[in-house]
Amino acid sequence: MNHITLSIIEMVIAFLMASGTVWASNKILPRVLEQKEEASDSTEQSTASAVVFASVVIGASLIAVQATQVIGTTLNAVGVDLTQAVTHSLAFAAMAVFFALLTVFFSMTLTMGLTKNDESDQIANNQVGVAVALGAVIIATSMFVAPAVRGLLVNLIPYERSGISELID
Repeated sequence: MNHITLSIIEMVIAFLMASGTVWASNKILPRVLEQKEEASDSTEQSTASAVVFASVVIGASLIAVQATQVIGTTLNAVGVDLTQAVTHSLAFAAMAVFFALLTVFFSMTLTMGLTKNDESDQIANNQVGVAVALGAVIIATSMFVAPAVRGLLVNLIPYERSGISELID
């Protein structure tokens, strides 16, 4: 298989990951912040909600992007059936997005549970400082979890390691 075809497949999978991450982030945010579903429309969002949403997308993307290197390695593995490589790559992408959203949910829930304040109400009242603080926690947690997700995905590659280790590192 030529490298251009593999690159196009990798790009399509990356686009699906990005779209899925943004879509799922948009669905998870109102649930965590205990907002009404109809209030999640971007035209009705406050600045504070927008800050938290941006942090969720950035945090989730920091983790999900770790799968792109693993996907590239999987697709370029020598002597591997293309169908099998694409199947594994899609599974890696799904796992990365899952762990990204789990991390964001965990960091938001833990932070909101440890503080005495009701962040949901404060964000609903457009308290930008609270939103920035919560966003910083989301992004920082994602930065710590991202390498672990990459390590997990690298160790799940079911192919021979000879010749691939240079591509991964």
